[in-house]
Amino acid sequence: TNYWNYALHDHQVNFLARAPRAGLLHLGSLWVSRAYCHRIIQLSDAVLKYPKSITCNIHGVRNNFLDIGTSKIGRSIFGGSKFSK
Repeated sequence: TNYWNYALHDHQVNFLARAPRAGLLHLGSLWVSRAYCHRIIQLSDAVLKYPKSITCNIHGVRNNFLDIGTSKIGRSIFGGSKFSK
């Protein structure tokens, strides 16, 4: 989740307090991730980059699942394909 962006655009907080609050949140997240995480797996590149992070499962669907689905596609009893694109 992009908590940094949420903190930066939170309209319930004073405008002048948003940037320092977002900066402290980002530094805290970096510190905790460096201290306790061996690897950070991000689902998308839309969020902030962290050290030791890799992007995997873009949009939550791995290629293995797509390959399995493609291999299972066959003909329906009506003659057309079961799944259309």
